[in-house]
Amino acid sequence: MSDCAFQHAYEVSLFDPIGLDSGELRPNARSVRLALDALTGPGSFLWSDGADAAGVMTTNGKAPEDCGLNVGEWRRGMGGVA
Repeated sequence: MSDCAFQHAYEVSLFDPIGLDSGELRPNARSVRLALDALTGPGSFLWSDGADAAGVMTTNGKAPEDCGLNVGEWRRGMGGVA
């Protein structure tokens, strides 16, 4: 997934999908943000839209793999594509 596609998926996850379908911007009550600072140091978190999309975002200039997180293994372990 490209950086732009990932950023778009993250931003869309912040809004209620039903509201987006009808053209309304409402907060997504099912979205989740979990800081991963204890695992990777400051600046990264897991995000989910509460349904279909999830990812790891870093704000420290490093890729998740550079922070010790093997996201590809997580996806394979969950039956997804790395």
